[in-house]
Amino acid sequence: MSASKPIATFGVTRDAADPKAGLTLDELGAFVQACHRLGHPGDTPIRITIGWASQIKSIRSHPRPVTTVEADHDG
Repeated sequence: MSASKPIATFGVTRDAADPKAGLTLDELGAFVQACHRLGHPGDTPIRITIGWASQIKSIRSHPRPVTTVEADHDG
């Protein structure tokens, strides 16, 4: 028999160390690694905040809501 148990999903946020210059490749790479460590699939939507010069000031992931997983119970 299986039952559902709730799980949490967490987003990841990364701010540029220098918002005027924008996010660096290293900062972007750290963001992607953090998302993968939390198990975000490759199709997870992201949102960015941009500055006047189109630089990325911050980036955050928005994992799709997952409210339950099936857990097997020995009955």
